[in-house]
Amino acid sequence: MYKKFFEGLLFGAGFTISMLLIWTLYTHYQIERTIRSVNQQLEDNINSRSEVDISNNRYIQRVEDNDRFFGSSARYVYPFDSDEAGDTSLPEGPGVLKGLVTTDGEGVSGVRIRLALNQFEYSPWAETSSEGVYEVKLPYGNYNINGYQLGRGNTHRVLSGAINKPGNFFNSKVVQVEKGKPERGLDLAFVSTVKKVLKRKEFERSQDVILEWDKYPGAERYSIEILKNKRQNKIEFEKVLPTHDLDRNITNISLTDLDLNLEPGYYVYNIKAFDASGQLISTSGQKYLGFDFRIKEV
Repeated sequence: MYKKFFEGLLFGAGFTISMLLIWTLYTHYQIERTIRSVNQQLEDNINSRSEVDISNNRYIQRVEDNDRFFGSSARYVYPFDSDEAGDTSLPEGPGVLKGLVTTDGEGVSGVRIRLALNQFEYSPWAETSSEGVYEVKLPYGNYNINGYQLGRGNTHRVLSGAINKPGNFFNSKVVQVEKGKPERGLDLAFVSTVKKVLKRKEFERSQDVILEWDKYPGAERYSIEILKNKRQNKIEFEKVLPTHDLDRNITNISLTDLDLNLEPGYYVYNIKAFDASGQLISTSGQKYLGFDFRIKEV
């Protein structure tokens, strides 16, 4: 009897250890996928052009407002494995997967795109027409669409100042590509970002800081958050003002109004725009490097 008891105990312990190992490996895999996704977006952001345009005494961060794509250059849903897919694509074929790429509801031309398929394959590259339509040509067959990837060469130019439209999510779907029957791929919707505008970039600690942004079409209210970049040109942010809802439709606010007395350092502020129903319609986009304003040492 004791022998059976100990054998059962050992079996149970072995099963538990096995499940813990599987869970650990799965968690590690998901973390690695997340890190790769963030690193790819960081690489795209770092490669964008950075300059400051001074017009009518208004500092406009061109790299933030005009010259950079703020959205995701690649999005995948589980179980697509971008490592296994590598950089290879399926051969072209007579079948067609069609989709649409828009910014603020208008078709965008010149966007290079390929679809993530069947967990570890990419479609051939395609480019959107003047109406924003792309046609991926590939062999006939069944395909599980797991996401997309945008070409890096011109994305910042053709999608400058845009971000993924809030709520524009997608799930994996299976389509059958047959002769004479183009199937629907993914429709990608982007919107313009909320444009941040500063009259100054450097302030003495004794001076009040006025944070401004352009009025966003359709916005009825905004929220703001402020982060401190603990090390300039490094990714090390500290949130000094969590998301704060503004109770009126304004396009500027001072640190005094927010009851903030910031320490010297480099800061970033992010704006979210909401429509009359409270739906998020756009943001100012995420800044990974640099700063919006600086509080100088006395």
